[in-house]
Amino acid sequence: RMILRHWPSAGMGLWTVFAFHVRDLGYGSDVVGYIGLVSIFGALIAAHVGGLSDVHGTLTTGSIGWFVAPLAFLVFLFAGGTLAGVTVGMGMFLIGAQTAQLSNLSRIFAMRDDARSRLNTLYMLLQYTGGAYGAIVCAWVFPVYGWSGACLACLVHLSLIGLLLAWLRVHAQRAAVAAA
Repeated sequence: RMILRHWPSAGMGLWTVFAFHVRDLGYGSDVVGYIGLVSIFGALIAAHVGGLSDVHGTLTTGSIGWFVAPLAFLVFLFAGGTLAGVTVGMGMFLIGAQTAQLSNLSRIFAMRDDARSRLNTLYMLLQYTGGAYGAIVCAWVFPVYGWSGACLACLVHLSLIGLLLAWLRVHAQRAAVAAA
């Protein structure tokens, strides 16, 4: 359950169709690369996320990441027809995904030495599986429903995963209270 707690990688499938959308906006591959530079924000916030995790806990920072990542898809849906909207949305998504991932990795590396490598392996397997799943969904949806359809598919999948995780959290808390 901890491994799934911060799993926004299904949204990474949007990268599969991102270049096609930017092309449809009338820009070339150079603009795709420039927008990709927005990922630098993820690296710049890494130290701050670590500090926030130390103060507020990884559940809080991971939840913030889970909140920001789906918001990015709302930006994509409503402002994704402009270069500024795509850039802001991509920045938001990358910051949300990076925050969630750093929070999860902090939880993994705080565990016992003998469990750490197995959990990290499982976590990375789930990350890549989620990314591949998102890529398949976006590659299927984009030709039929365009950018908005791909964004909506990612938003729905992220929201469903988020609701599942919230339900699991509430269920675990109720079980803990009942056992006490």
